[in-house]
Parts: sequence; structure tokens; C-alpha cells
Amino acid sequence: MTVIHDADGNELGSVPLTEKQQAVLDAGGSIDVLYHTPQLMRAALGTRSGSFSLQQDGDRLLTSTPAAVKDYTQLRAAVAAVKAREAS
Repeated sequence: MTVIHDADGNELGSVPLTEKQQAVLDAGGSIDVLYHTPQLMRAALGTRSGSFSLQQDGDRLLTSTPAAVKDYTQLRAAVAAVKAREAS
């Protein structure tokens, strides 16, 4: 998991990155992350979707849309909680 920061250096959350995505960031590029509520969990979690871009700045991963990153990390946590309840 890689920690994402806003322009002020505040930690927003973490995202998993593939080796390919990390290579793009390391080369000075940016990546776009698109997210949505999994279809089978929409009844429990509602329908949420969005996107955000990530860029590498030195040793930090930055975004210019912190609200979308926070929504994404909250959605990931909610999905994990539903899966944990279903597994028990």
C-alpha cells in the first residue's frame, strides 16, 4: 500500500499500486484511479463512484482531489467490513 498526500502534505489514505503503475509514477507520469461500489454490495453500501489522479513528487504520492481519495479509502474500508461480516 502506498500513502497518498494532498498538496499541503497531509496524509489522505493508502492505495495498492501495481509494479506497472509505480513505474509510470517513477518515470514522472501520472495515473488515474477510477473506483465504484462493487455491484453485489450496492444494496448494503449504496452506489458510489469517482476518480482521482496521482503524481509522484520526490518520495510522496500526491493528488489534487483529496475528497475523492478520502471517499475511495472509506469505500475500500466499507467493502472490507462487509466481506469480514459475510466470512464469519
